[in-house]
Amino acid sequence: MEFPIEINELSPKPIYVQIQDNIINGVQNKTLDPNSQLPSINEVSDGLNIARKTVEKAYNQLKRKNIIVSVPGKGFFVSENNSLDQKKVMLMFDIMNNQNNLIHRSFMETMKDHTLVDFLVYHKEPGTFINYLIHAPDEYSHYVIMGHFNSRAKEAITLINQLPKHKLIILDRALKGVQGAYSAITQSFDAILYTALMEISDTLLNYKRLIVIFPKFTYYPKEMLSGIRKFSKECNFPFVTIETADEHKRRKGDIFLVLTENALATTVLNMQKSKMVIGKDIGIISYTDHPLNKILAGGITAISPNFESMGKLAAEAVLSDKKIIASIDYELHMRKSL
Repeated sequence: MEFPIEINELSPKPIYVQIQDNIINGVQNKTLDPNSQLPSINEVSDGLNIARKTVEKAYNQLKRKNIIVSVPGKGFFVSENNSLDQKKVMLMFDIMNNQNNLIHRSFMETMKDHTLVDFLVYHKEPGTFINYLIHAPDEYSHYVIMGHFNSRAKEAITLINQLPKHKLIILDRALKGVQGAYSAITQSFDAILYTALMEISDTLLNYKRLIVIFPKFTYYPKEMLSGIRKFSKECNFPFVTIETADEHKRRKGDIFLVLTENALATTVLNMQKSKMVIGKDIGIISYTDHPLNKILAGGITAISPNFESMGKLAAEAVLSDKKIIASIDYELHMRKSL
């Protein structure tokens, strides 16, 4: 074969993806020029001792993306109008909720029409995340990844570490174990909570203690409790953590800090059943803001990280090809619940 195609049998990537990567990398590093002829399917199949269908699958996907073209009777050639010199992004989220909608909208508005974006959601399934990465050819100029793993984290981190770091942008939560000089636009959960609680400390001290509803299974890192602990120590204000809103005996003077919409709804419902007045007998603070916070129980006070900023900065990292390390700020929405 004039253009050598090499396969790594130890790679988690399927062989058909590795064939694509060889050709994509050849085009990107100018080893293959436009109109360069590629080895035939039979040549690749025989040379690598792999199934002909595997090579066909790789070539067909490259044809679909207009990276190569086939000429009847002559073979396969690098497309003259391939799009590999354009930016193309794999944008991968764990789930779609209100905050991620804000990040996505801000990212796309900042990108405008400057690039192609493949948007994938793995629904908090690490197996789906891993499957997306191992089947992703090297055609992407950037990988923008939101990684929240309750299992198979080591496997996922290993795959992320195999990505070129100048192409990698980590969103929302820092990932331990990822190495190299990559971009990261994240929340500093502990710093946000500490700073926000200190900002409203005069109001909080009208109450008696802080109840943090921290579910057993949550993507929120336990490190965020250190910010609350620091506030508690400096202001001599007691706090306890519980896993669900139902497991705590409510009493006047409590402030509830809730992390999820479900916990917020349960807390409000429990307060209504107990006849306690929200904003007088007890207080409620929501981490992140939701549309219903403006009307629920007359308005729920919220500490809201600036997710629009996260999306914008991620897009700027793509457009500029520069490394960006940033921790987003927050907005405080004071309402009747406090």
